[in-house]
Amino acid sequence: MLRSQRLALHSLFFLSGAAALAYEVLWMRRFSVLLGSTAPAAAAALTAFFGGLAVGSFLLGRLSHRLKRPLLAFASLEAATAISALSVEPLLRAMEPLYQSLYDTSVDRAVVQLALGVGIATVAVLVPATCVGGTLPVLSQVAGSTESLGVRTGGLYATNTLGAALGALAVPAVLLPSFGANGALAAIMTMNALIAIGAVLLARRPQPSAPQRPVTCVVKREQVQATRVGTLQLAFFSGAITLALEALATRAFALVHENSVYSFATVVAVFLAGLGIGAAATRAMLRRGTRARAIAASGWALAGVWMVWLPAIFVRTTGLDYIGGAGLLAHELRLGAFVVAGLLAPSALLGLALPALIEVQGQADDSGRAVGAILAANTLGAIVGPLVAAFALVPAVGIWNAFAVLGLASMVAAAAASAGGQSVRRTLAASAVVIATAFLVLPPGGLPRIKLASSDQLLDMHEGAFGTVAVVSHEGHRRIQLDNFYVLGGTASAGDERLQGHIPLLLHPRPQRVAYLGVGTAISMSAIRFHPVAEVAAMELVPEVVSAAREWFLEANLDILNDPRVRVRAEDARGYLGATRDRFDLVIGDLVVPWRRGESSLYTRDSFAAARRVLAPGGLYCQWIPLHQISEAEFDSIAASFLDVFPRTTLWRGDFNAGEAVVALIGHTDPLDPLVADQRTRALAASPDRSNPYLSHPAGLWMYFVGPLDSTEPRLQSTPRNLDASPWVELASPRLHLRIENGGANAFVARPLKARLDEIRARPVDGTAAASLHAEHLAWRDRGADIWEASLLSFEGDNAAADRLGLATLARLPTEIQTAVFGGRRPFP
Repeated sequence: MLRSQRLALHSLFFLSGAAALAYEVLWMRRFSVLLGSTAPAAAAALTAFFGGLAVGSFLLGRLSHRLKRPLLAFASLEAATAISALSVEPLLRAMEPLYQSLYDTSVDRAVVQLALGVGIATVAVLVPATCVGGTLPVLSQVAGSTESLGVRTGGLYATNTLGAALGALAVPAVLLPSFGANGALAAIMTMNALIAIGAVLLARRPQPSAPQRPVTCVVKREQVQATRVGTLQLAFFSGAITLALEALATRAFALVHENSVYSFATVVAVFLAGLGIGAAATRAMLRRGTRARAIAASGWALAGVWMVWLPAIFVRTTGLDYIGGAGLLAHELRLGAFVVAGLLAPSALLGLALPALIEVQGQADDSGRAVGAILAANTLGAIVGPLVAAFALVPAVGIWNAFAVLGLASMVAAAAASAGGQSVRRTLAASAVVIATAFLVLPPGGLPRIKLASSDQLLDMHEGAFGTVAVVSHEGHRRIQLDNFYVLGGTASAGDERLQGHIPLLLHPRPQRVAYLGVGTAISMSAIRFHPVAEVAAMELVPEVVSAAREWFLEANLDILNDPRVRVRAEDARGYLGATRDRFDLVIGDLVVPWRRGESSLYTRDSFAAARRVLAPGGLYCQWIPLHQISEAEFDSIAASFLDVFPRTTLWRGDFNAGEAVVALIGHTDPLDPLVADQRTRALAASPDRSNPYLSHPAGLWMYFVGPLDSTEPRLQSTPRNLDASPWVELASPRLHLRIENGGANAFVARPLKARLDEIRARPVDGTAAASLHAEHLAWRDRGADIWEASLLSFEGDNAAADRLGLATLARLPTEIQTAVFGGRRPFP
């Protein structure tokens, strides 16, 4: 093959790699909506996709030697990938009723759900994934080179993997923001079509005759040091170790970045780039005559050393500090520098192995069969490795020791691959010494996994498949932290957290069956103790969070998790809403971070529609929103999306904290009945919640009321909707978050929020969900606005004015509230 033809082929395969990874990212997002974002659900989806890749590699590898024109076969695979990608969504929709019908089965529910998830995902993506997996075995048959199989495929594999790195970045940075999920899929399919056309054009050029396979006596089949089965076993372990490292590294870097779609893409892209660099290095070494087994063994040995030392390198370079930046680009570049420093070298060293093993296998099989078998075994290992790392290693020994175990496994692979050469023996011996030094000098298990302030005390820590959960004490208060920086709540704000349960519970006339989307400390759920609820279903994404809440927050959450009415499920809330046949009088969506994986989808219109699906007649849906983490434009997008599903929507404050305000969107299927709410509040006042003194009288409930939202408001009509297919808030909120962290922007709080709340409060309630409110309810609402304004004055530093307004407002409230606020005494005559 001429140089220009080879360049054209590599360019096409580069784009093919980018398209394949983009498909994977988009399909994993889609599966997370259907199956949930729990660690088992994510594993099921990944198993399905990688399983298809393995099938394609194996089948096309066995058939490729029959192909007379492999470039046309490659073009056909690219075209088939595009066409079959169209069927993924229809297949998922067709199978969704089956998933829903079996979702709530009581017979070993977790196992059934996992099997269903694997089955559904496999059926949906089997054909396109098989086509993607068959491309390299087919291209290994392209004629025109007298170079060995490892050299030929090593170059192609490197090019394809570097393209995949680009694809990982392109989805969140370009495709999703520009086109949405559906448009991004169309763009990738178009790329497949263009690749297919390019391959057809390239096939029309005159091709040199097919080369003879390199004479085996030159390489001597590596002196038959390993059988064909042995090489396949090494390929399996190569895939397992490599993808296990990616899984662990992704977990580790989640401790220091903001956990957005952009940051995860940065980590994956650097890792894939390292694999591509390693493959290119193997190609160069094979060309110089370096023995394939020596390359693989040396790569594994050196990677093993690096993996054992990686926890110490990571902690030393990052300090477990939050990686910020003046903006999203600056943040990702800074994060990328840390990832390159810690991860590029081991991923490149592991990347040496696959082309080397293909070279070895090529001495026993024809090129297509050898490539297909090695890739299939490697991909099967890539399925098993992350599962073992996430579900076995991390829970058993912790994340830093898991790196060490992985490093030792890599050393074992190096020893198994060694051909007994003196240089390889020296590398193994030196690596063993360096690893032993690491265990003696800086034992990985002794390294910190959370950044603590001098006044913090670590009470407990659990590491699970989804994240690292810590219980921290600070000045007498406890909090739960996930992955170092994400605070899930704590005792310092127990009153406000429980209020988030009280408000929606008081608005429903008879909330018998209640669903909580998120558990956290379970303090919000503990409002159930004060209400005549018959049954509660609570979903929590991270099982270790539930254990921490049950063990360390017993007093603050009133032991609600051991209440016989409560069923806690280790479920993704979004997946549960879409699949369950249960129906509820009230669904309460906890505060979630708008850019975090597994959580951001709760703010989409699709999620709101799923919540409405599970509401019983007369039901309410309450979604809490952290205004201190979003902009006004993002709030508008969420609110407009909510109104599309719940035309009767009211807005409520979750506190009197102008600087870190939270609000609730409450969707009503029936008009709001204020007299019932008053009656319910009086019943609560008879057995009061001392942490919420305002609720000692019905006036206190209406102090948190802002007003009904109007779907005809021009700003809400014109704002982009937040959808699964166009996750506008998930993509935009990380940019704002980083600017807020660096003082370059403000969230939707303080004065801008006051102006908007006053605007909503000024509208008439006639013809809205709040049409039945009486004059006294509206007057109490105004007193709440005054208390909130007093908090705003305090936030702005004018404490004297805040005190004057606050005390004057309290003097106008019912005696019951005054007495409760001031601890049992009446401060005003």
